[in-house]
Amino acid sequence: MTVLILFPNGFPIGGASANRVFHLAKAIQTGRSGFDSIILCTRSTENSINILNTALKGNYNGIKFLYVNKSVIWPKSYLAKFFNLIKGLLNTFQYFFNEREKIQVVISYANYSFFQNLFFLIYCRFFGFKFLYSVDEYP
Repeated sequence: MTVLILFPNGFPIGGASANRVFHLAKAIQTGRSGFDSIILCTRSTENSINILNTALKGNYNGIKFLYVNKSVIWPKSYLAKFFNLIKGLLNTFQYFFNEREKIQVVISYANYSFFQNLFFLIYCRFFGFKFLYSVDEYP
């Protein structure tokens, strides 16, 4: 069984939110639940001048992660950023569909877009996944 954590920020190298999501995933995975945890980075995150994360997928201290956009570079133009967000949303749904037999729970962590979370909720309800929305940094 798998818990997906949807994360819109840089991982594994990032700020405080990357550290918090790592510890959340680690707690889920090492607890008595028997769940695996996978962090899905739902958009590209890296500035082309200062690239900290280069791997599109991998395993960081036992936690699997995947950039669903197939790129870590955050575009410069507003139109390209918009398409990057849409592509990330569609690729996330494609991942849900492909892995639907394994997924039990989806956690939206630090995704502050109401519409994005609404789409995630509807899609999770359709496939029977449990959906959790974590708002722990900005009450």
